[in-house]
Amino acid sequence: MTRDDNSHVALYDRPAIAKAADADIFISMHNNALPDGVNPFEHNGSSTYYYHPHSINLAKNIQSQLTKATKLDDYGLYYGNLAVNRPTQYPAVLIETAFMIIPEQEALLKTEKFRKKVAKGIVKGIENFFKEYHNDNRK
Repeated sequence: MTRDDNSHVALYDRPAIAKAADADIFISMHNNALPDGVNPFEHNGSSTYYYHPHSINLAKNIQSQLTKATKLDDYGLYYGNLAVNRPTQYPAVLIETAFMIIPEQEALLKTEKFRKKVAKGIVKGIENFFKEYHNDNRK
């Protein structure tokens, strides 16, 4: 964990903290918004970003389980050249769990029940990723 409260951690410090902790994976959690001119009511849901090829399976597993758990639309899996995704020591993904600019999704984000669904989906995705990784390395 780079933090467990609302304190600010500089962007480039986040992967440095993970590296210093000898992290096995890195997950950066966010809530989405869209720029002016893009209709969020047509384009929304959960999405996951990866950068390195060794992060794709982690991203796929989390995206699949997150959308199952939350019942939000699958907004997609994306290649993203993002600071938190660039380190090579571990698989790293950035998750956009929901759209905080959509009133219904903002209301969901404020409930413990929905946040638990998000957490369970992410955990299930991580578990599936490690099961696949373990099984692939047994071959």
